[in-house]
Amino acid sequence: SVDVHDGSLGAVLGQAQPGGIPGGGVSESGGAANHIIRRSHPVDLSRVAASATFYHPNLPDKPWFSRPLRAAPSHPGHPAEALELAIDLSKVPAEGAKVAFRLEGLADSAEPTATFTVPFAFAKAAEIAVTKATEADRAAIGALKLCPVSGEELDSMGGPLKVSRGDQATFICCKGCLEPIQADPDKYLSGGVKPGAAAEHDHQHHE
Repeated sequence: SVDVHDGSLGAVLGQAQPGGIPGGGVSESGGAANHIIRRSHPVDLSRVAASATFYHPNLPDKPWFSRPLRAAPSHPGHPAEALELAIDLSKVPAEGAKVAFRLEGLADSAEPTATFTVPFAFAKAAEIAVTKATEADRAAIGALKLCPVSGEELDSMGGPLKVSRGDQATFICCKGCLEPIQADPDKYLSGGVKPGAAAEHDHQHHE
């Protein structure tokens, strides 16, 4: 299925199903979408030619428009394991549309091309969960060090809290820092925010 929730369109390319067609799912979030296709096992996708073709529900058998996918940025020294495409989906109907993906140049000589089609449907955004950080979170807390909202040390208010949405998570120093994240979760849970992003945060009443 194709799930949509507030900004980036992600597709998961799974193991090949009978007939050589890989199974897949897509999630999108917002008007400007970011498509991502990822293999279940790491594979270099930097040389793969891929495209996403949309079909309007009024003309289900006629391609509506197509866009090429590109290799998504990866960690230094690691091969590209995902494909992405920034696109405005504001004109795509909430129901009835479908998306066909085509990948050419895969490393498997027995199956160098993969195609699959998935229905497109908007879904609700994942809920935000707040829990006490555990010992298992210690490495992530040590790497973050500072609260992304206040800029204070994460341990400065009696122990950090873990804020999660789906597979995204961050840590804050106190409950008072939760409101900015609830107001703009994409800003704080995408991993690109700098510590202390919220302007002048007063902690005195949080103690």
